[in-house]
Amino acid sequence: MSAYKGEDVERLPNGLEIQPTTLENLRRFAEAGFLYAVIDSADAPAVPEKARELGDEAAVSLFKGSAEEEYWAVAPYLFKVSPETLDWIVETLWKEPWGVFAMSKTGLEELRTHFRRFLIAQLPDGKRWFFRYYDPRILKLYIETAAARDLASFYGTVRGFVTLSGPNEQLSLLRFSTTGQPELPHRQIWEITPEQFATFANRAEQDFQRRVEVFLMEHLPRQTSRVSPEDLSGAIAAGISRARSYGIRGESSITAFVAMLIEVGPHFDESTLFHRLASDPSLSPESLMRVLVITATDQDWLEMRSLSAARSVRGGLSG
Repeated sequence: MSAYKGEDVERLPNGLEIQPTTLENLRRFAEAGFLYAVIDSADAPAVPEKARELGDEAAVSLFKGSAEEEYWAVAPYLFKVSPETLDWIVETLWKEPWGVFAMSKTGLEELRTHFRRFLIAQLPDGKRWFFRYYDPRILKLYIETAAARDLASFYGTVRGFVTLSGPNEQLSLLRFSTTGQPELPHRQIWEITPEQFATFANRAEQDFQRRVEVFLMEHLPRQTSRVSPEDLSGAIAAGISRARSYGIRGESSITAFVAMLIEVGPHFDESTLFHRLASDPSLSPESLMRVLVITATDQDWLEMRSLSAARSVRGGLSG
């Protein structure tokens, strides 16, 4: 996608403008009463607690009805952000991909109705997906790839989203002017295009590979220090692919498979024990690695290690 930069503003063909902003600018919007935040409460119990403390006039769940009652602990919440709430977000949530800010002169309940429209999206294959657009990583990918008329509907009365990302914790203002842009007719289900879904899938795979890399560097520092970052990344990608070839799909199971390739040897899956377990119809692929570790004898470990003659992690995984 082409774009040009000038005066620290990046302008995309769909009308989106991206520019750096500051916490001080957010505070000014909060003081004026125009700052909101959509915050993910999954793995963050402080969020629903804070919402209850502030009350319905300042914080509401984006879920309604039975979903609001049943899933209150993992729901996304819409906050009207005062300077005090902004301080709380910075102090409590800042280091995680907690959510996004939104600038709007619309009231809390009207904005809640607007944001609820996009919680469920239809994928290109017709399946429905819970659309976590309030994840800053997903939001930026989505609006960068959306058509202008889709953005007109998605933004509505929101004049800008602000996300926090990057190693330097850069705040980015994502602006889109709906002036002159025809808003799409109201859709019962929001739609994700094939191109957008492919973008999400690619980014999800990159993020997964990075999580595996962090795990390996933390738990296998001696082995991972022997190879270059490029070779390690290639080894991880190849290992993930091999794990999936055995029907392994869970993130923790794939991570265990890749760790075994590096710690025990790049040909451990050619061992007698692995083949026996992998061909056992009563054993699910997700339990394969756990059962292997539990049942392996000293002789099995010796065979798995002896099969791995290649000394290079990269060479072994690709061989």
